[in-house]
Amino acid sequence: SVTNSSKMARKLGTVMVFLTQNLDDFPQEANKILSTVETYICLNTSVKELRDIQKYKSITPEEEMLFEGIQKSAPKYIEGVLLTENSRVGKMLFRNITPRISLALAMTDKKERDYRLSIMEEHNLNEAEASIYMAKEMMANADDMLKGED
Repeated sequence: SVTNSSKMARKLGTVMVFLTQNLDDFPQEANKILSTVETYICLNTSVKELRDIQKYKSITPEEEMLFEGIQKSAPKYIEGVLLTENSRVGKMLFRNITPRISLALAMTDKKERDYRLSIMEEHNLNEAEASIYMAKEMMANADDMLKGED
């Protein structure tokens, strides 16, 4: 269980890192652990998700403003908020620009898979090569956008 794993990690002097798109994924027994989390990295957080976080962590009005400023422009970037108890780091809004090859390799939506398959068939490529082809396409499109040729 999450609770037993967390206890074992503390005994061994290691750090637990939890990743989820939904805090409801955690069982009720994990509430005590979730209330002791020191660092939150929140990507494109909805109002509901913010309220869920507030069950475990108090959020100041200043921090709430950070959440309200989050933007997303798929696949170019996604913004998020970093909240940490570390006073040297503090609280900040950040922008994550994922490398195009990572995006291309991670594409799993039906339309994305169909497009990769069409590239594989058209250019006689394997799946990895087709992903590289797609990444190069995304980079070329990004260059066009920078030049104002949207």
